[in-house]
Amino acid sequence: MDGEMSEEMLVIATRISKSLAKQHAGYYDAGLGFDDLKQVGLMGAIIGFRAYDPAKGASLPTVIFTYARNAMRYELRQVSRERPSSTVQMPEKLDPATEEPEGLSPDEERMQDAVETLPRDLGGIIDMLFVEGISQADAARRLGVSVSTVSRRKLKALALIEEAYEG
Repeated sequence: MDGEMSEEMLVIATRISKSLAKQHAGYYDAGLGFDDLKQVGLMGAIIGFRAYDPAKGASLPTVIFTYARNAMRYELRQVSRERPSSTVQMPEKLDPATEEPEGLSPDEERMQDAVETLPRDLGGIIDMLFVEGISQADAARRLGVSVSTVSRRKLKALALIEEAYEG
């Protein structure tokens, strides 16, 4: 393979990057726009083109796709680490021995009620991440699951809290 990317391969890389950017821009709320993701994917595709080795058995479009996708995911992870993990403000944990929540506003009481409606596993994630203040990686180690599982559970819990709070 010579070092220059043909126009046909550039078109393929651009299409792959555009398609991946659409998927990732809609799925992740990481603060990166479609154009930024497309650019990152195209850079990854070019690196994939340069790294391509036909002796390894994968097709060139597969390698370009994999490098573009991985570049986007890496960039999204980097951006998500640089900002707070959630915009939802959780109230302080109530003392279970306290019958009545003291000092909470009506909104905070509604939020506490919404949190208490969560299934036990999701409530545990919220307690670990927002009350104890531990990282998703530490929560994953404690629970014996992957970080992505913790992340998915957190997002599900926040969606249920929002639904209960709004409802």
